[in-house]
Amino acid sequence: YPNHGRKIRMIENQLRRKNVLVYGSLISFESTVNDESFIYSDGFINNKLMMKPFDDASRARDFSKCIFRILPAFIYQSQNKIVESIREAQDGSVDRRLESRKQRREYLNELLDNLEYEAKGNHDIYQKTKNTPVYYGQVVILEHVESQ
Repeated sequence: YPNHGRKIRMIENQLRRKNVLVYGSLISFESTVNDESFIYSDGFINNKLMMKPFDDASRARDFSKCIFRILPAFIYQSQNKIVESIREAQDGSVDRRLESRKQRREYLNELLDNLEYEAKGNHDIYQKTKNTPVYYGQVVILEHVESQ
């Protein structure tokens, strides 16, 4: 990834300049358990953080899977309802109120409309909080930069 080095320098400059973690900061994690390893995520494939040992192959590897952006705690109510509806459809369990195709279609269209409104609201929240300090105890979201 051609911008990886530039992003790392930007992170270092930001931390030197402000010495404060702000919303929008790009971060990576260091293990206190094993300093011969690195922490990464596969993003959309797997939402877990994992630790891999350094080896000769990983030293030459691109570490873009290790970079996260600090975001404020957004609202994901509509997104969660859509995921729940998909799971219910896969399991074969259908809400009794949504037995007809027309009712399900109307419900999903309503959820999609709400999702657009929610996404715009989350974007507005980020724009308002970007570059403002993150304080101890605040709930944050780690956005996996590579899979955004």
